[in-house]
Amino acid sequence: MGSTFGNSRVAKAIYKKEYWDVLYLDEVNNQKIANEIFDDAVNRGVKSAVKIIQKLLNIPINGKIDSVLINKLKEF
Repeated sequence: MGSTFGNSRVAKAIYKKEYWDVLYLDEVNNQKIANEIFDDAVNRGVKSAVKIIQKLLNIPINGKIDSVLINKLKEF
């Protein structure tokens, strides 16, 4: 069995790959906003989180992460 530290490292890597990186959150200038988006994606799923963000930003809602969404998030 792996150590708790090893399991934690694996879990962090999975969350980063499956959520943070998929959402391009390193591109978001505001850390608090990036963290909120990440949290929402983990709890609701990436596509649902993206749709909510698109609605809040008043951009076309398609559930896809595209340049329109990324550029809008960079404004904050």
